Amino acid sequence: MGKSYTSKGQLDVGKKGEEIIFSYIKKNFNAVDVKETTGLKYKCLRKFDIDYVCSFDGKIDDNILLSGDIDAINKKYLTIELKSDTIMHRTGNMYLEDVLITAKDKKHIDGFMRKCKAKLFMYQDVTGNKLYSGWFGKLKKYYDDNITKFKQAPIVNSEVVGTNEKCYVYGHLVPIMDMVEIGLMFEAKNF
Repeated sequence: MGKSYTSKGQLDVGKKGEEIIFSYIKKNFNAVDVKETTGLKYKCLRKFDIDYVCSFDGKIDDNILLSGDIDAINKKYLTIELKSDTIMHRTGNMYLEDVLITAKDKKHIDGFMRKCKAKLFMYQDVTGNKLYSGWFGKLKKYYDDNITKFKQAPIVNSEVVGTNEKCYVYGHLVPIMDMVEIGLMFEAKNF
């Protein structure tokens, strides 16, 4: 059985896993990490829940990224959203978040399934050493079309990313192997 982690422990393990994936991406593409944790230069892209921007021709134009024009960015580059999970090796599910509700003022914030505009979605099973990937648009359509079939799973005692503000997260558990079987997600082992 794998380790169990606290909320902070899960974030720390997830960040380490994301560093491994990004180092792999950088070996194969000219890539920029645009998450808010690496600086504020590309903060305009966070509203689209994008972690990485990759160029196939080796060039990344700051003017295009800083414009915040997601259509122009997605036309020229491969945009990636990466999520890490420390318990999916036990559950067989991805956790796809719909909404965050702040504990203090009950403000609703769209979860990544509602705001992500990345082309490619990657979901890392940190403990099981697997990486799943698929086109986000197809995943979102499947999720929206089948949401009533998935188990809703709230998470309490979480934090809004980039703040210390406590929140409740609401999302759904989606069986990863179902998505692999229908070709929505692809699996890479020993990652």
